[in-house]
Order: sequence, then C-alpha cells, then structure tokens
Amino acid sequence: MSIPLCVAIGCEPDIAAALAAGADGAVLEGGLSLAPACARAGLPVVAVRLAGTVPHEAALPLLPPTSPPTLILLPPPRVRPDDTRSIERVKAFRLATLAALRAVGEWADDHGHAVAIASGMDSFFEGALELAEVIRAARQPSLRYTLNTFDAEASLDTISGATDMTADVLGHVVAEDAHDGQRVAPGRGHGEIDLARLLEELKLLSYRGAVEVAGRPEEWAASIEFLRRVQP
Repeated sequence: MSIPLCVAIGCEPDIAAALAAGADGAVLEGGLSLAPACARAGLPVVAVRLAGTVPHEAALPLLPPTSPPTLILLPPPRVRPDDTRSIERVKAFRLATLAALRAVGEWADDHGHAVAIASGMDSFFEGALELAEVIRAARQPSLRYTLNTFDAEASLDTISGATDMTADVLGHVVAEDAHDGQRVAPGRGHGEIDLARLLEELKLLSYRGAVEVAGRPEEWAASIEFLRRVQP
C-alpha cells in the first residue's frame, strides 16, 4: 500500500489546488477553520499545524474540547536567550520542556488527540535523537515526533539515521528537497536528499502516517507525481 501524500492548506483556494494535484489529504495550517470546506470537497484532514510551541507558548487546550480526535503538529521547542546562558539554565530548559510535554501529552490522551513535535536545524533540539529521547521520557502515548527531511540532513542525522532513531515515536513526515543548501519542493533538488530512500525506509518500518509534500501550491502536482514515481 502506498504512503498517503498530503499538503498544507492555509486558505480555501489551496483545497482546489490540492485536489487538482492529486493529494491524499490536508494538513490544516493554524487550526480547524478549514475543516468543513475540506469535508465538502472530499479532502481528508490528516493533521492540524499550530504555532504554539513548548515549553513557553503551548497554552492548553490546543484545540476546543469538542474537536474530533486528530494529529496536532507543533514546531520545535523554542529556547530563549536566557535559557542557554549557563549549564544550570540549560538543565532548567530541558526540565521545563519535559514538564510541558507531559502536560500536553496528558491533555491529548484525555481527548483522543496525538501531538507530533518537530526538531529543527536552528532549534535547541537540533537533532532527531535528542528530541525523541525527551518525547520518550515524557511517557505519554499520544506524543510523537515530526521528521523533516531537510532538517534531518542539515543536522547530519541523515534520513536513514533519523527514521531509525525515531521509528517508535514517528508520527508525521515532511518531505523537503534541497538545492545548493536551500529548501525546495520534492523533486526539485539535485540528489542532495534521497527521498526514494525515505519512502523505502518508511515502508520497512511499517510507518502508518502520511508524508507531507512541502512547496507552493503550483509545485504540488509535480512533487506528488515525483514521490509516487519513486515509491518502492
């Protein structure tokens, strides 16, 4: 079975673009406001991406209490300058992140949601392994990891390394390509990121989530065609 390919939807015209590109689903940017329009168009909602992060900005509840169970995507934990001025402050930041993740996980467990947190090349938890260990330490079944292929390569995790290190907590994947060190849509790179290997690894790991196809709406069709062509 092929891995579903989804795109990020930020406004109603994006829904038509996603359908025209052949996307299997949508990641809603900013909340659930576009969920009814996606339902009318027959475009399944895969996840909701929120701006609030942990430990300082993830005010609970992340979604209204009546929201249907869904996957919630959060950006990397945001570190403030004061958090890194000493070893003691770094330890305090790690503990605060762990406490915040536990609170988010408890809320998600209670409401049937799952929450996937990203790492990033310019964040405190730059690599996949470090953030995945914090997610595991939180011991909340609802907490997952979001793998971004560009960030994984930039952090020197590599796709194979990142998928292996996070397989047990992997909840979402964002496929980005690279060209001269810059982020580009899948299929527009020059072989810097092996996205065919990514899809092979995900199948070997029995990954049950979706792959989000990065890029602008006008790039979606070509990127989706590329990823379907290279799927094993």
